[in-house]
Amino acid sequence: MVKVRVPYLENFEFQPAVLDKDLSTPESGVVKGDRYIVGSSASGDWATKEKNIAWYDGVEWKFDAPKKGTLVFVSDENIFYFYNDSNWVLLVEELGLGDMLKTVYDTDENGIVDKAESIDDGAGNTATASDIKDAVDKKHAHSNKAILDAIEQAFTTALKTSYDDAVSKAHTQNTDTKLDEGGANEVSASEVKGAVTNSHTHTNKAILDAIDVSFTTVLKANYDDAYNKRAQIDNDLGIIFFDL
Repeated sequence: MVKVRVPYLENFEFQPAVLDKDLSTPESGVVKGDRYIVGSSASGDWATKEKNIAWYDGVEWKFDAPKKGTLVFVSDENIFYFYNDSNWVLLVEELGLGDMLKTVYDTDENGIVDKAESIDDGAGNTATASDIKDAVDKKHAHSNKAILDAIEQAFTTALKTSYDDAVSKAHTQNTDTKLDEGGANEVSASEVKGAVTNSHTHTNKAILDAIDVSFTTVLKANYDDAYNKRAQIDNDLGIIFFDL
């Protein structure tokens, strides 16, 4: 009897990622659902199944022969592979992205390492990695550095001289004993001091203080009377008492 697998989930969970594509024989400790692309010189349970997708059903290995256009994600390399009817190739190469980006992909223990050999803006302007490094190394080099440094030093010195002069004059006091607006209005320092000292004095202070006391007394008496007549709530009776 032939078993047929029919996908019934929208995102095809029946087809998880491939764990590896370069092994010739199964790893130890496989579990149900593990998938691999069988590598070259296959042996043991995978013998003669090179390039097939091997999957473990929990008891034995099953194999799917890839068709042109089959796409899988290889977990240990963290990248998609495409079957072009004869070999498994990187999807980016199949799409032409490898040539466009001029990128070389190497696999190490951390996955794919992208090594850009050059850049090309598509308009004939190219630069190699060594060109870029040389430009970076020289990014601050210029032939007139000594002249610019001398100008900067001179400018800094002039600024400091001006600043020191301003600071030395910043606290100079005016010791004039009089203020004069240039006309007939002239005020001496003692007159200014007297005006400041007497600025809040007035002859009717006692009268105002007496009014303030009387007004405060009346307000307090009215407040006390209102407080004594405030409403009282009797929670037990559920009523409010008013003292009238």
